[in-house]
Amino acid sequence: MIRPVSLLLSIAAALIAVSAAGCGGGGDEAAGGTPTADTRTADTGTSPGSEPSVPPGESGPSATPVPSDTPEPTETSTPTATPTVAAVTFTSPDSSNGTKTAGSFGLFGIVYADSSYGSVPGQNRAQVTAYVNVGINERPSASAWLSNLFRVPGEGTTPITAQISTGVNWQGVLAGNGAGGTRAAVSITLSVLDEDDRVIASEEVHSLEQRESVLTLGGFGDIDRADVDMSVALVPGRLYELRLTVTCEASSGFIGVATHCIYGPSDTYDDGFVAWEPRTILFVP
Repeated sequence: MIRPVSLLLSIAAALIAVSAAGCGGGGDEAAGGTPTADTRTADTGTSPGSEPSVPPGESGPSATPVPSDTPEPTETSTPTATPTVAAVTFTSPDSSNGTKTAGSFGLFGIVYADSSYGSVPGQNRAQVTAYVNVGINERPSASAWLSNLFRVPGEGTTPITAQISTGVNWQGVLAGNGAGGTRAAVSITLSVLDEDDRVIASEEVHSLEQRESVLTLGGFGDIDRADVDMSVALVPGRLYELRLTVTCEASSGFIGVATHCIYGPSDTYDDGFVAWEPRTILFVP
């Protein structure tokens, strides 16, 4: 005879066994069950939607730099100051003048020796003559000059360089009868003078001398041209004069014979002159 308690325990055990068998068969795909999705992400150890972790000791992907609106500063060199260069050009003289020795005269107004100077207005030309007709031991001479005034730019007492450029052309004659002691000569000079009329710089442009051995009454023609360049240190703010000077000289010895230096008007020879071309002064600090 089976006891009621034992019968109940047997029934419960059977029900548990049947339930376990049903659960195991329902998870088998071959038995017609519906597979369940595996929600894990393979090989990453992370769940979907999360960022992958970075293993220790390794850095993550580098960030792409974002261009900046502010330009990178660049090195700039300090510009070297360029000295101011000033220049002045003259095409006509401010003034002209000259000087001469006193003439030598005899009875009845006979001219033994004399000289003269002058200029041609508006033509940048100076003219001089010196001549001996019949006098003994005569020494006539004359000088004529053209000039321009200019003031040096700047201030202070440190001199600056004035670079002077110009040109000169001339036409004249040196003549005589060749007797002992006769002489005729010409010289042309470019000079810079200060406010006290002192020459502080000078450049010879041309000079020529003829003596008795080569002098003839027909004359020695002197026609030519030269460029002139001169540099001189001048004080800023001061006034100076640029001057072109031509000088004629004539001499006789113990015999009173004719000797002529003609760079101006003449009744015997072609008129002579000394012409001053445009001149430029460049001031360099």
